[in-house]
Amino acid sequence: MSFRAHRASQQTVAIDGEVVRLEVARVTVHELAQLARLVSPRGSRAPSASLRAVLHLARVAAIDAHVTAPSGDVLIDEVVMVDGLGTLLGGREDLVTRLFSAVLDAQQLSSAERDALVTATRFSLWLDEARANKVGSSWLETGTNCQTCHELQLCARRGCDGSTKKRVVWHHGPLVLKTCPVLSFTPEIENALRVFYWTHEVTTHPNGAVRWQRTSLPAAGGLDEQNAWLMSALGCVHQTHLEVMHEQHKGGARE
Repeated sequence: MSFRAHRASQQTVAIDGEVVRLEVARVTVHELAQLARLVSPRGSRAPSASLRAVLHLARVAAIDAHVTAPSGDVLIDEVVMVDGLGTLLGGREDLVTRLFSAVLDAQQLSSAERDALVTATRFSLWLDEARANKVGSSWLETGTNCQTCHELQLCARRGCDGSTKKRVVWHHGPLVLKTCPVLSFTPEIENALRVFYWTHEVTTHPNGAVRWQRTSLPAAGGLDEQNAWLMSALGCVHQTHLEVMHEQHKGGARE
């Protein structure tokens, strides 16, 4: 899987009471900086009519460039509309604002994505430590292999269907789960973990402190050319590694 995998984000937007499913392209850090310029000025003073018109047209163009509705949810005169949604809905400033917000939201981690990254990172680190220390655990037997979990008939007690169990299923440091941690390993989350280990390594500082440090960027070019969402995801994985290191130093990271 390449560094640029999963370049679209699934978003939903309510349009006149109907929930429309959209795909929003993931953009580079530079492109995100340009999009951020189209956010209305902060503060209590409303933007002038001329500025609102300029922002509106620019947002329409951004929506046309980055948003599609491949699910076929948008129909005009029984014709399925896939792209050109900004122009199509350009007469409705409220809808353009909503769609533009979806474009921006797609470029940053949602709370669910952040939770999944933290869980997947901690579970991966725990597996590595458990293998090294030869810890006896059914989690070590199954790892992230759902087929093995099925064969050992562990799904019901682990909450593998996403249902919340009454008892704790797995925990690590401050993370306490009542559903299976392996559910967090979506293709996009797994890709972010792989890219982290391809672009970061453990370094020892002169004072003896051990840290994870980025040694390269995921894709060719400088920071501006990187996938904005992926860079945000790598930052989350990096922070989780640092937190686990701190917990281990204090002797607080145990299953």
